[in-house]
Amino acid sequence: MLVSSSENRGAIVLDFDFPHVTGLSGAAVIAAANNSDPLLFDRVWAASTIDRAFVSLRLDTTRLLTGRSALQVESVFSEAPLQTRAHTVLAPPSLGERHARVTPGSDAVIGIAGAVAMEVACDGVRYCFPTVISSLERSELECGAFPPWPASPLGNMGNASCQRVEFAVAVAAVDNPLLLSSSPAMALDGALTFAAAPFENGNAHLSVTLSDTAGASSPTRAVTLLVLPVNQPPRFTPQSVITGQDLPGIQQLIFARGISAGATAEDAEQKLSFEFSFSFPALFSAAPYAGPNLTVATLPSGEKVGYIRFATSLGAVGTSVFRATLVDSGPEKEQLGDDGR
Repeated sequence: MLVSSSENRGAIVLDFDFPHVTGLSGAAVIAAANNSDPLLFDRVWAASTIDRAFVSLRLDTTRLLTGRSALQVESVFSEAPLQTRAHTVLAPPSLGERHARVTPGSDAVIGIAGAVAMEVACDGVRYCFPTVISSLERSELECGAFPPWPASPLGNMGNASCQRVEFAVAVAAVDNPLLLSSSPAMALDGALTFAAAPFENGNAHLSVTLSDTAGASSPTRAVTLLVLPVNQPPRFTPQSVITGQDLPGIQQLIFARGISAGATAEDAEQKLSFEFSFSFPALFSAAPYAGPNLTVATLPSGEKVGYIRFATSLGAVGTSVFRATLVDSGPEKEQLGDDGR
């Protein structure tokens, strides 16, 4: 069923009943000669979007019924061969830029898929020229040759279905020249891939353009890539401490060297301290400290080291094992992530 309109009868409901006729599946538009041509007054044309066919029908004036008309299929022009038809092309539709097309030497019709309207111009003497108007541009039609139109200098690349597209990503500006270790790229789903250099952070301003293989490009869009610093863990190198029995007073010995707050410049601003536990507490005197103490200090050379301060119990000998963790004070500025121990 198809609802159409007439110049003098308003809306018309057309009910097709062709159980064995191909080419009318998905009938979308219809037109008639409207008595404008004395030889073709009985012609009706339809275009179908499922069969992708252009069908010429003839009104059977010998079988007119009240409110109904009998239409006979005269010929079918289809985009692809339809199984149960054997028709020939009598006259091609009009070849407008946005209209249905017919390939010379065959009965293939291209451009019916987007049919939205049909126009019929008659010369009043012998011929009518039905034109199917499609919502698809020529570049949106199936990938393939389109004779008899003039060949595009790009060949089939002028047709969207024959083209490939890709994003081009360029670094327009960056506030840290060491930020990126590889060039950014963008996939067709919009996913941006890049590699930031280890321990580097900053801003990169990207220019993104989508181009097709026909040479057309989209407007350039700006994308800002922000790599925030991550609080890197502090580190140190431990060493064993040896002392003698019953040495008087408080002893202060270096047990950790190469202390660093982290790998980035932001980490250098952080304060460091040790969290620790130890075995054999009887080895240490409680006075003047409540057991041993671990601290961070800076030598005149600028090296940060770890000191252990302790006093041994009178007569005590043995080995105490320390388990120490160097902890920083956390991010001083905006940072993404925190690994401060």
